[in-house]
Amino acid sequence: MNVQIHYFTGTGNTKFVAGLFAEAFSQKGYGIQEKSMEEGFFSDGVFDYLILGFPKFYGYVPLFYMDFIQEQLKSFQQNQKPKVVLFCTQAATAQTSFQKFVELFEENGYEVVWAETFSLGNNYMIKERSKETSESELAVRIEAAKKRVPIIVEKILSQITYLEEADPQKALKAIRGSNQIEEIRHQLIKPFRILPKCTNCMDCVRYCPVHALKVQGDRIVFTEDCVMCVRCVSICPVQAFSYDGVLARQYTAMLDQIVRVKEI
Repeated sequence: MNVQIHYFTGTGNTKFVAGLFAEAFSQKGYGIQEKSMEEGFFSDGVFDYLILGFPKFYGYVPLFYMDFIQEQLKSFQQNQKPKVVLFCTQAATAQTSFQKFVELFEENGYEVVWAETFSLGNNYMIKERSKETSESELAVRIEAAKKRVPIIVEKILSQITYLEEADPQKALKAIRGSNQIEEIRHQLIKPFRILPKCTNCMDCVRYCPVHALKVQGDRIVFTEDCVMCVRCVSICPVQAFSYDGVLARQYTAMLDQIVRVKEI
């Protein structure tokens, strides 16, 4: 009995929940294989469940992650079709529209048996108006996730299915918004600045999940590959990033999870 867990994580929230699934399935006797998007995808194997996790981007499933999975499914070799579990992490408590992702798997012959959103800390605080999740609220949400995941695994193994559904109008708005954001993403990247207090430690370059930060001469620059996951902002040891002239706040609650991504 085996489980493969794949995820994209910006600042650690999704990696944290992926670890909870790994632990819960492991306690049920399942072997675990785990990979982040920056490590590629699984090549083949016999396994019972494929678990995919991702943060919510602009109210919707990250389009770049959906495109990545769609491409992988074309060449993914397996001896049997595993059941698929989807989970999303976000700061808000709104439900997520998983419909397009579910359809993608169904078109390729997979059954999605579970899809659910987890609310954790707000890790996207590059603008002054962004609200930071308090330490006490984050602690409550972390404990809720720790309790919830084993329950989900129990239900999945008992052949119970659940697919979270968002309000249709809100879901359509989120999809349209995400597509519009994707079209202008290269413009949204431009307000990022690396301040003079940068020590050139290169953590931002080394930890960027999509290799969007490059060294040009004596400067570190953003390229159009940036997906605005803000991992670089939060992992900087001297808080040397600004956005649109405002010092970008850091989300450090899950940074140990990012270090673990590099250790896998």
